Amino acid sequence: LSPVCLGSLRRAASINAEYMGTLSQPYLHTWGEDWYNGCPRYLLEKALKGETKSSKLEEYVIICGVLPNKANMGSQRLSNSIIERVGEVNIKSLKHLKEVVESRLKNGDELIDFYLSQERVLVLDTQLAEETREHVLNRHRIPWFQSPDLEAVDVSNKAGLGD
Repeated sequence: LSPVCLGSLRRAASINAEYMGTLSQPYLHTWGEDWYNGCPRYLLEKALKGETKSSKLEEYVIICGVLPNKANMGSQRLSNSIIERVGEVNIKSLKHLKEVVESRLKNGDELIDFYLSQERVLVLDTQLAEETREHVLNRHRIPWFQSPDLEAVDVSNKAGLGD
């Protein structure tokens, strides 16, 4: 994960050292001056066609980078994937993703399935992720686990989790 990527995100969260953010034009600019030709086409199409919002979707949530550790071996190739759903729940926004994941953790789920664009799946081992979180944050000098606006999300408000 490059500092440029992290700095371009309006909001960010980390789950098992996968950095989540929202699809925006500043994020696309992380591919440099020739970002239009350099960034993944499916992300460009979503952003430039104005598909970043709809009645069922507030914003696309993407995995913008993966910091390697034993809990996510093999996940590096999932960078720049759009998170479409967690389990059977369609993801509407970054805050919604946080609510869904925290609800699953609160229910004691040991594995959480993330269904991504391009028919990819990421399975999170929640215990291993929790065990390695502090190590990853310290090793990569990441000052926070999630942005302050996401800390205010009230998981007890479960409205929309089953949508």
